[in-house]
Amino acid sequence: MVFEEQNLYERLSARNNLRFNCWLYDLPERRIEEMLELAGLRERAKDPVRTYSNSMKQRLMIARALPHKPPVLFLDEPTRGLDPVAARDVRGTIEQLRQEGTTILLTTHLLDEADHLCQRLSFIVAGGTPRDLKLSYGKRAVVLTLADPSSAGQLSDVTLSVDDPDEDRSAVGRGNGAPHGRIGARRG
Repeated sequence: MVFEEQNLYERLSARNNLRFNCWLYDLPERRIEEMLELAGLRERAKDPVRTYSNSMKQRLMIARALPHKPPVLFLDEPTRGLDPVAARDVRGTIEQLRQEGTTILLTTHLLDEADHLCQRLSFIVAGGTPRDLKLSYGKRAVVLTLADPSSAGQLSDVTLSVDDPDEDRSAVGRGNGAPHGRIGARRG
C-alpha cells in the first residue's frame, strides 16, 4: 500500500529506508537493489532522502511497497503534487509494474491519469471501461429538483444543458450571466 502522504525516514538513505522496511516486516533484503533500479534511484541510493525531489520520494514510496512482490498494489494519489515530468516518471514505474503482472488499485482525481494507467475504472458504486465512463458521466448537464408552489409543493426535475444539440432552442436563456454558449432548460 502506498499512501498519498509520504512517510519516509528523511535522514536515512533510500537503501536504508528499504532495508528498515524489510526488517520491520521480516522480509528478505535480496530485492532491495531490484527495487532501487525499478524506482530509478540506484545512483542516489546512499544519499539521505531529505535531499530527494518529490518525484524521487514518491518512487521510493512505491518501491518500499514491493519487497514481498504483492499481487495487488494499492496506490493513493501517486502523482499528487508532482510536476508533469515527475508525474510521467511515476506513471512509467506504475506501468512497468502492471506489465510485470501486478494488479494495481489506483485512486486519483485525474481522469486523464486513470485513462492512461487503468484497464478498468470504478466509481464507488459503478464501473466500466474509461470510454464507457466518459460517455456515461461526461455530459455537460445539471438536473435540479424543484418544488412547485402552485401544485402543493410537488417536486419536478429541471435539466440545464450546455451546448446540447438536441435541446429545444426556445428555452435558451439570454442575458442571465451564464457562461458563453447556449444554456437550455427542460422540465422532466
